[in-house]
Amino acid sequence: MSLCCLAVACQRVQSSGESINKADLETETAHFDEVYHRVLKPRCADGPCHGGSFEPSFTSISSAYYTLVYHPPIKNDLSQTYRYRVLPYSIDSSLLMTRIQECCFNDTMDQMPLLMTPLNSQEIDIIGSWITNGAQDWNGQTPSLPNE
Repeated sequence: MSLCCLAVACQRVQSSGESINKADLETETAHFDEVYHRVLKPRCADGPCHGGSFEPSFTSISSAYYTLVYHPPIKNDLSQTYRYRVLPYSIDSSLLMTRIQECCFNDTMDQMPLLMTPLNSQEIDIIGSWITNGAQDWNGQTPSLPNE
């Protein structure tokens, strides 16, 4: 019953345009569809970058997911710290989090989205919550380690 009430409360907050608190955010961003539709598609998929010209590709929800989760980066930091763009359950080991939060991890033009307004704290929290909760796909499935 309380889960039902939480879902209704989240819908009311979203429809009224009020800000969402952290507990609601963690509940509603456990699946990739929220990350894709609320952040990646509107902020990153347009234009020449992640609209199909550069990897990761955000042209569809599946291409976005599969070019992020357990996917090795093309551009890493100078120490080659990151093994994957997104490592489920680990914000600190996910290159995506560094790229959206820091301007200069490798050179002066590293913060994503490139040459645009940085993501706001709510957008960053949506991505961080998704990673922390296991980087589930749009069906709520937690990915398994890839064959390497």
